[in-house]
Amino acid sequence: MEIFFKVFDVLFPVFLTISIGYWYGKKNSKFDTSMITTFAGTIGLPCIIFYSLTISNIEFDTFLKFSKFIIYYVLVFSLIGLIVIKFFNNDIYRLLPPIILPNTGNMGMPLCLFAYGTEGLSIATAITSIILVLHFSLNILLSSRKFSFEHFPY
Repeated sequence: MEIFFKVFDVLFPVFLTISIGYWYGKKNSKFDTSMITTFAGTIGLPCIIFYSLTISNIEFDTFLKFSKFIIYYVLVFSLIGLIVIKFFNNDIYRLLPPIILPNTGNMGMPLCLFAYGTEGLSIATAITSIILVLHFSLNILLSSRKFSFEHFPY
């Protein structure tokens, strides 16, 4: 029964926030979300990253360890994605980025904070930082179609 309360403590704030957003979206469907998106991306995410880095007592080796894990994850899913996309003869440039680059910042970081406390938030920050760098480098490179997979044997 104790695990039920722990799961409730972790998931309730997330679902409450989603419910409020859903209710408000249904109530006022003409709400301009660009202001909230801009605020969350330019103020919210850097603030939560700075907060998690300044309050955590996690050693730098832990950050490096999880950064290596996320790079391994991206490499493995890149290979799996390439094989599956080639098997189904689809567009690599359009389909590979969603397969290899998850959206870890929006829901992952707050969920890790609620589930694991500040230590979990710090680890989630390391993961999100690597994914964001890849979003703004590899993802843009693939989307612009200036990168060619023809030079790699597969």
